[in-house]
Amino acid sequence: MPPSRPENDRIAVFIDAENLIISAQQAGLPLRMELVMDSVREEGVVSFARAYGDWSQAHMKPYQQDFLSNVIEMSMLATSYEKNTGDMQIACDALEMALIGSAPHCFVIVGGDRDFVPLVQKLKRYGMRVIGIGLRRTTSQYLDKVCDQFLYYDKLVGELDDVDSSAAAATPAPSGNEEPGLSEEHLLFDLMLRAVVALERKGVVPNGTSVNNMMRQLDPKYTALPPQYHRFRDLAEAAQEDGFVTIRQGSGLGFELESARKYTRSLPSASTPVRLAAFDAPDDDATLLSRYRSILQEKGVPLIPWEQREKLIRSLWEEFESNPQPFSMHSINHLLMDLAARSMYQLPDRACQKLTHTMNIGHCFLFDGQMEYRGRLDFYEENIRPAVDVEQAVRRVNRTYLTGMLKDDPGLELRQRPLSMLLFSDGNDAHLHEVDSLLQGIRQYN
Repeated sequence: MPPSRPENDRIAVFIDAENLIISAQQAGLPLRMELVMDSVREEGVVSFARAYGDWSQAHMKPYQQDFLSNVIEMSMLATSYEKNTGDMQIACDALEMALIGSAPHCFVIVGGDRDFVPLVQKLKRYGMRVIGIGLRRTTSQYLDKVCDQFLYYDKLVGELDDVDSSAAAATPAPSGNEEPGLSEEHLLFDLMLRAVVALERKGVVPNGTSVNNMMRQLDPKYTALPPQYHRFRDLAEAAQEDGFVTIRQGSGLGFELESARKYTRSLPSASTPVRLAAFDAPDDDATLLSRYRSILQEKGVPLIPWEQREKLIRSLWEEFESNPQPFSMHSINHLLMDLAARSMYQLPDRACQKLTHTMNIGHCFLFDGQMEYRGRLDFYEENIRPAVDVEQAVRRVNRTYLTGMLKDDPGLELRQRPLSMLLFSDGNDAHLHEVDSLLQGIRQYN
């Protein structure tokens, strides 16, 4: 059980920005710091927030404004290529803060490295509550267990996906005679719903006082009732009429509320991650690696780590060999998800689905005996058999990533070492040779 804490924790947030940015890029997920900070505000009042990284690096620059707009202090660290010292500086700063007399009651560590485990253990021995935030695929299995609470960024982004599909249904259609300020009222009703849901999740009874306080905690801009409402209950009754909350028994500020609909996050539209433009000087390897990752992220392509990607493809081909019956795209997707789960890869379902799609694009499958890419198909029709052997399938998947980037950015320079870091997470001679072979194949293919 987490230690007891004040009703409104003061929270210090420490962000391993380089780890978060690269992990999001590799997973093909958008980076939205609003999601992180909004989730933290549900736990208490943020009194300190700092992000650590080498902000001069090409892969960091496009996201500076996102951190600044969320009032996150950016700490500059000089780092070498593929080497981040942020975890060490976070540990030093967090322990120093924990030892001062006015230390916050709660520490949030945004990052999934196993190196943070000793820091979390030490903070807990000092009587602090520790919350971790990271991506499932890149979070250490030890870190998520040692924290008092752990939030997965993938799940936060999934809540945004719900908004895209259900926003129209969740927002009442205008009747034609509504007042001009009603959209702002709906934002306020949405804030009330979010506060109620946050309290319900904590096991706290959402009454007038606790909901009003939580609304102030979640959104500092909410400081007073709009002039048309004389009491907080008037605002709650208006939110009830629009189907956001339900008022239970009670009087004054002691009345209770409950959520009347599912809460889905609503954020301003995100700007597209900055595509690094051409420079006067030739791009270095770090810049090119960042450009490759950004392109895949914009295309929504999670790049499964090499060892896992290879194992999934080989396991799938073993299934093909042991079962002579045709497969469907639906069954292949679920087979890959099952293989990932059994191997404890902690991959999102969409990563496995994208891998199936990549194999389709790379002409790894026969459809009704024909080797072809099918953009339109019946996902449940059992008409798929392998078109190539497993070695060719692995190579075609890697080649498809490269051809996809070139299609999106025809002027992109494809260089061996950063491509080896992208596809294989290292630059050893064997993988450099494999990349060179892939590049020769692309030239011949084109």
